[in-house]
Amino acid sequence: MKNIFYFICIAILIGACVKESDTSHLSSPLEQRAAVFDTFIKPFNESWLYFASNKEPTGKWTQLNYNDSIWPDGKAELGYGDGDEVTVVPRSYLFSRNANMTTYFRKKIFLSAAQVTNLLQFFVNVHRDDGAVVYVNGVEKIRSNMPSGIIKYSTPALDTMEGAAVGPRSENVSYNTTIQAFGLKAGWNIIAAEIHQFSVREKDMSFGLTIYTMRSTN
Repeated sequence: MKNIFYFICIAILIGACVKESDTSHLSSPLEQRAAVFDTFIKPFNESWLYFASNKEPTGKWTQLNYNDSIWPDGKAELGYGDGDEVTVVPRSYLFSRNANMTTYFRKKIFLSAAQVTNLLQFFVNVHRDDGAVVYVNGVEKIRSNMPSGIIKYSTPALDTMEGAAVGPRSENVSYNTTIQAFGLKAGWNIIAAEIHQFSVREKDMSFGLTIYTMRSTN
């Protein structure tokens, strides 16, 4: 079910991009600008580093130069409790029946100079159960189903995502948004995310993230 929903979301994103880049209404060919769409992070089987514990990682974990050598890696979708995860991450820590309140993820992507030249915006699909905060090169870009203010390891999501729910509370619903592309650069970039539970009694957690970009070719 989740895989089908991913494909639907991706089709909607691409359709929106094509619609926005339609320049057939312009009166002069000189005013028309061609757009190219690139996939920086695919929806399935992308590798992510993750940190599952009863505390926040030490240091500036959203930064590119952070030492994440002890973080294990796994392919998306990552999580636990649903049975359809490609990578199952630990649900609880030692001597406790509670779930980890927050799980952290990092992924480095390399972009060529051509890929970031005339880069206009990127389209993000985040599968999060329950809440998410996403950073690009250390700068927060997305906050979904999370409160305002300072986010800590212990900060709960605003609401729980449930498989039986219909509408925005369904765990099969992903968060889609369009972001201006400043912050991405030629060379290595870091995409970091933290997934928060509604409570430590939650039985499942899911994470996946897709990025498409649009750039002008002239």
